[in-house]
Amino acid sequence: MKNFFEENFGEVFHILLVKDVNTGKSRGFGYITMKDCLVIEKILASKPIFINGNKIDCKIAIPKDYISEGVNDQISQKKNKSNIFFTKLTK
Repeated sequence: MKNFFEENFGEVFHILLVKDVNTGKSRGFGYITMKDCLVIEKILASKPIFINGNKIDCKIAIPKDYISEGVNDQISQKKNKSNIFFTKLTK
């Protein structure tokens, strides 16, 4: 995952692949923080993205505490535009 994003979009600052705490198996989604936030628009415009035969859906990640505020204008102003949420759709 990290290699794909670095080869195609630039340096990855951090990646988190979410796993089930009981089984250790992937839950099929995760988060990527890119070093340069300007590449986020490029990632979002590159749909569909396929990695190892899996179709990956990418969206801008919005922290839960912003969602719980319940005010859409505040969410759009505060969301961290260097974070991407991704989920595996198909193989």
